[in-house]
Amino acid sequence: MYQKANYDVYNKRYLNADGTALGTSSDNYPGITLTQKQIFNLQLVNGAITTKYHGISTGQVATFNVDNDWNNTQIVAGLPNDYWTNTSGSEYSHYIPVAPSSVTFDGVAATLGTAGSLTAGQYAYDETNKKIIVRLADSASPATKDDDYVLVTIVNSSGTPLALFAGSDVFNLSNSWYDTTTSTWRNPVITDGELSWSLNGNTVDFYSKILAKENIDAIAQIKIYAIGTGALEDTIKLPHFILRNILDNGDTTQLEITGINFYNKEEVDSKLSGKIDKDFSGYDAKTALADADSFAINDSADLNAPKKTLWSSVKSTLKTYLDALYAPIASSTMTLSAGASTTLSLGSGSRYLVDLYIDDGTYHYFEGLYSVIATGAGTAEQNDKGHATSSTPLVEFDPDNSVGSIAAVNSSGTLGLTFTLAAGTDRTLNYKILAQK
Repeated sequence: MYQKANYDVYNKRYLNADGTALGTSSDNYPGITLTQKQIFNLQLVNGAITTKYHGISTGQVATFNVDNDWNNTQIVAGLPNDYWTNTSGSEYSHYIPVAPSSVTFDGVAATLGTAGSLTAGQYAYDETNKKIIVRLADSASPATKDDDYVLVTIVNSSGTPLALFAGSDVFNLSNSWYDTTTSTWRNPVITDGELSWSLNGNTVDFYSKILAKENIDAIAQIKIYAIGTGALEDTIKLPHFILRNILDNGDTTQLEITGINFYNKEEVDSKLSGKIDKDFSGYDAKTALADADSFAINDSADLNAPKKTLWSSVKSTLKTYLDALYAPIASSTMTLSAGASTTLSLGSGSRYLVDLYIDDGTYHYFEGLYSVIATGAGTAEQNDKGHATSSTPLVEFDPDNSVGSIAAVNSSGTLGLTFTLAAGTDRTLNYKILAQK
C-alpha cells in the first residue's frame, strides 16, 4: 500500500498536486489506519509545489515520529527562539519544567557546566526556578537563532511510547518512491526533498493510543540526523497526521492485540522456521521411501491440528485396510496322501486365484500364486509363477526326490487343482482362495 503527501516547509502546510492548499478536513490529511502497513512518500517543497526542498544532503537519514500527546518516556523538545532572558554575560535562560538529560546546540552536544561561569557550548539547570541556562558556541543569544536551535532531551518515567515510529532502517529504501510522472517505482532523491518510510500501524503502541476513538489528529516529527556523527540536525513538524481506527459499519472495532494472542516478527519467524511450504515443486524427489520418512497431515480427530506420520505407519494402516477389503474367500489346509491324487475343489467360477504351498514340516513345495482358468467344457489350465502349465508337472526344490505334480481340472464346470504325490510320505496342503470370477 502506498500514500503520498506534499508539504511546504516554508509556509508549514500541505499542498495538493496542483499546488493549492490542502483542505482542512481530517479526510484530506495523510495518515494511517490501525493494522495497516504502507509506504509513505513525503515530498518537501519550499513555498511552491514546483520548488523542491534542498535542505537535506545525500547520506543523511531521517526518522518519522508520530504522537498525539508527546508524553513519551524520552522527549526531545526544540525550544523556540523567543522568551529567552539574558541572565549574565553571554548566558541566557528559558523555562523548562524538568532538568534535561542532554542538550544540543544546532545538532552539537553541549556539556554540563555551572551557571554564572559557563564557557561556550555549555549549559546548566536551575532547579529552583525551573530554567535552563545556556551559552552558545558563538556566545550569541538563542533569540537570534532559528526555532529548535536548542534541543533538550527529557526522560519521563511516567511517559508512553510513540503512537507510530519509523526508524532510519526503513528510510529511503531502494525503489520506495513512486514517480507519478512515469508511474514507476524508483529510488528517492533526498536532495530534492523526496523522503519515504515504511510505516507499520499494526503495533500495540498504535492500538494503545487510539483504543476506541474513530481517529486522532496527531503531530508528526521528521528528525534529520547529521552524516557521520548521527547528531540530530533538524526537525520538521507536520501539523496533521491522522491516526485512524478500523471501522465496521461506522462503529469502531477494538482489536484484542495483546501479548497473549499476537506474535511479533521475531516470534513469527521462529515459528515458521523449518515449516513445509505449500508449493512442493522445487523440492528434490525421492522414490525409494524409507520407514522413517515423514508426511505432514491434519489430524481430523484434533481440530485438524498439523501433525506428522511415518511411511511405516502408512504401510501398516494400508495393510490392515486392504487385508480386510480383500480377505480370502476360503483359507484352510488338507492332507495329501502319498502315492495318490487329491483334488482341491475350487468352485463353479470361470477363474480362481489361489495362494498355496505343500508342507512336510521341513520344506515348502509348489509355493506360489496359481491362476486356475476354465478353457472349455471339461478342460482347464493353471499357471503359477511362470514355471509350467497343466501339461507339465511342477517340481519344486526337493533334497531327495520329486514330490509330485499339480494340475488344473474342470469337472463338469467345477474347477479345481489335483495334487499327485510320489510314494513315501503324506504331506499337508496350505491354501487360500483369494479371488474368483
